Amino acid sequence: MGNMVKYLGRKIKEIRKSKGYTQTELAEKIDVDSKYLSRIETGLASPSLKTIEKLVEVLHADVGQLFDFSEYKDREQILEELTEKIKICPSENLKLILDFTNMMLLKKISRH
Repeated sequence: MGNMVKYLGRKIKEIRKSKGYTQTELAEKIDVDSKYLSRIETGLASPSLKTIEKLVEVLHADVGQLFDFSEYKDREQILEELTEKIKICPSENLKLILDFTNMMLLKKISRH
């Protein structure tokens, strides 16, 4: 899925949390399965217009707010992707990742 779907999911999650809803609570209120809402929030599924309408109504948001991705920066996107990949990385490779990161930081420090 493209960045727009990922950003929309992230925005829905942020608004949901700011309103104090759990995924299960919000899913019930908008009449969708909580697993589907989870997939939307992680950018693995694209919500239908009907679902977007329900989200806007229940979250007391407007459509513009849902699609305002201006605060998302490239660095944040990279950090999120790295975090997700590290979570699924085999343990034996984590040391290699740490060693590589340390090496890159040392190179950056030595250039200054």
